[in-house]
Amino acid sequence: MAEPDPGPDRSRQHAGFADVVLEFVQGLEQRVQSMHTALDASDLDALRVAARQLKDCGGGYGYPVLSERASELEACCREGARDACRRVLDDLTRICIRMMATADPRKRQSS
Repeated sequence: MAEPDPGPDRSRQHAGFADVVLEFVQGLEQRVQSMHTALDASDLDALRVAARQLKDCGGGYGYPVLSERASELEACCREGARDACRRVLDDLTRICIRMMATADPRKRQSS
């Protein structure tokens, strides 16, 4: 099954918003790393809070796929399902990597 396109809902973007979205996407690496650190430390409360923040931001910046996966991660944390958290966080990480790779305007121009 093909992974859903993690790209932003372009209907929500306009000139000034694009810069804000790019800044958000560029900050994903640090967010995801801190989420992995929390999971590695078995700190599901910290992971749940980070997932909740990402869920809210993802939707607000026009990334519904990101928001959906973060919501799933938040639910896994509430349930204390560490293995499920790992699986969903790994999926979320792959989505973020794709987002970061496609958000850089220099990379889009060279494609």
